[in-house]
Amino acid sequence: MIKFIMLVLTLILTNIAIADIYVVDVERVISESDAGKSAKKALEGKFSATKKSLEAQRDKLQALQGEIKQQSAVLSQEAMQKKIVSYRDEEQSAAKAFQDYQQAYTKDNNDKVSKIVAEVRKILEVLAKEKKAPMILEKTPQVVLYVSDDLDLTSEVLTRLNKSSIKF
Repeated sequence: MIKFIMLVLTLILTNIAIADIYVVDVERVISESDAGKSAKKALEGKFSATKKSLEAQRDKLQALQGEIKQQSAVLSQEAMQKKIVSYRDEEQSAAKAFQDYQQAYTKDNNDKVSKIVAEVRKILEVLAKEKKAPMILEKTPQVVLYVSDDLDLTSEVLTRLNKSSIKF
């Protein structure tokens, strides 16, 4: 609400006609663009082996846990302690591997999204000049509750981004 009030005050103080303000749904542009789809596919390809390895570790942990439960009445206390220590070591190793995977995936994803957003910004600068728009807002429910289709540049940005040479 405060953002909206600040926007209205800015508009009033700078005498910008509301009809001159355009919006773009950047999230939609990223997810529906060829570059966004290519980035997602590249990420999935790059991390599929790691994901399979993590799933195998999870399965191994579940099997080890089942083994411990099954043999708890049969094993000596010393043998049981060894199994529990082994389980905890495996669990820590799996947790570390998962954390490393998440960090690498997030970094790679952020790098790809940043590259797409940089290209979107260039496209928006060109569109702003073409349409003589003093302002283009990101179309989010927190900022823009409604906008008519003729002020929404999302489809046009998507079309131009798909024609760009951005690849992953």
